[in-house]
Amino acid sequence: MKHFGYLIVLLVALAGCSNRSVEVSDRGLRLAVDSLWTNPGLSWTVLDTLQLNRLGEAERHIYTITRAHARLKLQHRLPECEALTADAAYFIGKKMYRFAGEVYYVQGAYRDYIGEESKGMQLLKQAERLFEEAEVPDILRGMVYYKMGRVSETEQLYEVALRYYEEAVPYLDRAGLPLYAACGWRELARTSRDSVVQKDAFARSLRYAEALDTLTQLDIRYAALSKLDPQSEEIIRISRYLCDSAGIHRFAYDLVRYYLKENSMESAKKYLEVLATDTLTPNWSKDKYAFLLSRYQRAKGQNAQAYETLLSLYNKQSGEIEASGMTRTFTIAEQFDNQSEREKNLQLQVEKQRLYMALFGVLLVILTGLIVTIVIVSRRRAAHLVEAAETQMQIERLHAEVEIRRASMGRLLTQRIQLSKSMQESMKRHKEDKVPAWVQEFVETNLIMTDEQWASFRDEFNANYSNFLTRLKAEHPALTASDLQVIALTVLGVDISDICRLLNLTKRTVWGRRLRIKDHLGLTPEDQLDDWLQGNMSSAQ
Repeated sequence: MKHFGYLIVLLVALAGCSNRSVEVSDRGLRLAVDSLWTNPGLSWTVLDTLQLNRLGEAERHIYTITRAHARLKLQHRLPECEALTADAAYFIGKKMYRFAGEVYYVQGAYRDYIGEESKGMQLLKQAERLFEEAEVPDILRGMVYYKMGRVSETEQLYEVALRYYEEAVPYLDRAGLPLYAACGWRELARTSRDSVVQKDAFARSLRYAEALDTLTQLDIRYAALSKLDPQSEEIIRISRYLCDSAGIHRFAYDLVRYYLKENSMESAKKYLEVLATDTLTPNWSKDKYAFLLSRYQRAKGQNAQAYETLLSLYNKQSGEIEASGMTRTFTIAEQFDNQSEREKNLQLQVEKQRLYMALFGVLLVILTGLIVTIVIVSRRRAAHLVEAAETQMQIERLHAEVEIRRASMGRLLTQRIQLSKSMQESMKRHKEDKVPAWVQEFVETNLIMTDEQWASFRDEFNANYSNFLTRLKAEHPALTASDLQVIALTVLGVDISDICRLLNLTKRTVWGRRLRIKDHLGLTPEDQLDDWLQGNMSSAQ
């Protein structure tokens, strides 16, 4: 019986349906498309009765977008959102721009509903471009501009929103649908700053609303009074009815403000809790709830909690809400509404002049500061360069002195080695002769390094080589004085034979000391002691 009832409704609707503008051969699908704006419930019912296997390819795509559009109107859901992109590509390929634009309109309206305004605006602009390429019903073209105005208003671009509403209302008028025309004129009146335009637009909106249900009439009357007579007590009566009886919780905002003003804390608390449960405009209500909660807390003497509530709200909106709880845009709009046109223009000119003077002053200060900064930085840089040059010259002079001292030390050591070689060769030539005692004493005193000479040599070596022996002894305490002697002479490039002459040691003893030094330094048998010492000497310098 249920399906039979649907069939009766379908036949009756088909009998009165005009065959207007839709490129669909199936009468049921055509009825669903045509009744989408006037009766989305009927459209949804008709779509449920259709057999998809009897539809052509294009009609199946039209069925998909019509069903998605009806679901958006009835359930505010769009699970087919991603799949609709393929339908849009199909319609564009077939040059069916009306339906392609409708795809983008539906997606854009859904994005706006879930709070993704930027993405929604992009999709709506695509719909606008496609509608320009095709013959489109006035309601579709008007609703695109209407939705673009709502998105712009959400992002506080009120001048842009006003232009879109002005584009929308002629199409909505011609569409002959009272609900959409009433809403279009209402939004135009709300965003306009011209009092004459506001009164005319609200009057048109109220005329269209006469054919609508009571709730819509009250909503539009509420918007008109909020702009034209904000002190009217009727606003409170309408808000109380829409909030308590109709369950539209966003109207609790006015009631909370009213009861706070009347110092009725219990009623204010009641409607504050109601505002927190708003699901139709959750983003708007959250901000308004936070602001009114701070006012309620302040009225109850809870200043710390009120401050924390306001601080969280300020952080969320990046300082766009002032201490009065109103946005800067609405503050300026309120000032404009309380002045005449002549006063507004005069005030704007004064503000512009002040702004230009302030900008000029700021630029002058910035320029002066920039010049002073450049001069100071240039002088400091020049002073730093001179100081760096002097420091570099001093470093180079010290390096030169160290190199001279190292060279002198090396020459003395070389002379000593040469003298030692000459004396040893002379003694070998006269080995049969007994070497006088004074000669033996001279050789031991001047050619062989004594403890006193080693101490003097060690100090001079450390002075010329950045305390290398001292640091090496601190890092490797096992090194002995004799080990340090071999290390110093090795660093200076003295070969094994000359080390033996200077220290009056055998080669075996010197090699033994070298092996012991490698062991103390933690070197492996494959490591070269000379390379290790030269590498550490370079890093130390």
